[in-house]
Amino acid sequence: MSTIAVMLALGGTGYAATVGIPDSSGVFHGCVSRHTAVLRVVTSSAGCRRGKKHGEFAISWNQKGAPGTSTGGGSTSGPAGGDLAGSYPNPSIAPGAVTSSKLAANSVTGAKVAAKSLTGAAFACQPGDIGLDGRDLCFFRLSASSGTDWAGAVRMCRARGSTPSVLPTAAEIAAIAENNPPFHSMQVWTSEVSSGGPNGNGAWVVLIGASGAVNLFISTPLTAATIVDVLCVYHAADVF
Repeated sequence: MSTIAVMLALGGTGYAATVGIPDSSGVFHGCVSRHTAVLRVVTSSAGCRRGKKHGEFAISWNQKGAPGTSTGGGSTSGPAGGDLAGSYPNPSIAPGAVTSSKLAANSVTGAKVAAKSLTGAAFACQPGDIGLDGRDLCFFRLSASSGTDWAGAVRMCRARGSTPSVLPTAAEIAAIAENNPPFHSMQVWTSEVSSGGPNGNGAWVVLIGASGAVNLFISTPLTAATIVDVLCVYHAADVF
């Protein structure tokens, strides 16, 4: 803008016309016609013509902007600072710049978080349920007074509250039972009904000892058998 303004002011009159432009502080001064909007570059705004209709109003601008800023229409350049890294015109957010204090309240919503991408303290189990350290899994225990078969155990897990629960795998049972006495001395169904099991598509039953030790107790197709204890698991991320 400053280059164009000087050219307009010179009009081919030569270098002498630019003496005092910009001033000693590096500031350009101009007068803009209220009637034609033509800009004249002058040595001082005191030279602007007066008059409400056909007079001029004064403007001024710096000779050059600070690093990393635009001086009016040109490409921004220079090293980035603050929370930015790299250089203009393509800086990036600096590592570690986005901290919790810089996030607006309620700015990170469920739509912005990938499903099952958070773990640990980011989620909480429902009151009374027990979480598995380091994972977002929550467990609870149910009791069938007269026992239940595998399908009945599945229905019991799904029926409790609005959180979608399932039967845990043998590995999940072993992980939660080891340090949690509420899950000791139990005989429970697992969800490992798959062709990868040692007995084809058999429903498994796991015995949890008084110390929390887990042993595979029955691994044959026992969907018609009845077990009193039912152990269920869900992802804390699914709590609503």
